[in-house]
Amino acid sequence: MQDATDRLIERLVANSGPVRRLRPPAMRATLWLLVVVALGAMTILLFSDLALFARRARDSKLDLELVATFLTGISAVVAAFHLSLPGRPLATLGACRCRGSHCGLPAAATAATGIGSVSVRTDG
Repeated sequence: MQDATDRLIERLVANSGPVRRLRPPAMRATLWLLVVVALGAMTILLFSDLALFARRARDSKLDLELVATFLTGISAVVAAFHLSLPGRPLATLGACRCRGSHCGLPAAATAATGIGSVSVRTDG
């Protein structure tokens, strides 16, 4: 079994060419986000009631919630592209070393708006 594995590895190495480096994670994330924004905008323009959204968007709490949602999503996409690099330790994501799904500005915005807050009733 070991001989077969060794022969396979030797054959793959002999037939392989140079590996092209990946683009930087920030560039790949930006390109991916641009495609998603374009598809999302097209879908929103075709299927949504923009007048209703404009009336609801007057609420400043909704605006803050939308900004927090977008920042969280963008942070997740950038983190995913950083983590896709082989051999990259988790600590290279920068100052964000928290142990949860939210950290940094999105978490602060989430806390400020009360999104995801849990209330416990103790009156019976």
